[in-house]
Amino acid sequence: GLGADEIAAPLARLLGRGLLERTAGGYRASALGSRFLNDLLTEFMAERPKTTGASAMSIVSAGGVRDSLEPLFTGAGGAFGE
Repeated sequence: GLGADEIAAPLARLLGRGLLERTAGGYRASALGSRFLNDLLTEFMAERPKTTGASAMSIVSAGGVRDSLEPLFTGAGGAFGE
């Protein structure tokens, strides 16, 4: 459900890292991407939720006031150790 402008940068990063591969029908996780699927998927999650409520998804820690929490992933050198 993300717009093309929201996924362009993550797609480029993931293709460059070899975690995604392009197919005739779109994109899929590469063999390496399947091994690091959590890293691949978090590239498409916002650091802060765009909505509120039970369905709000982001990569901040659960609990507390979301705006006061540090993000778990901030790009290169983040929590996932690039």
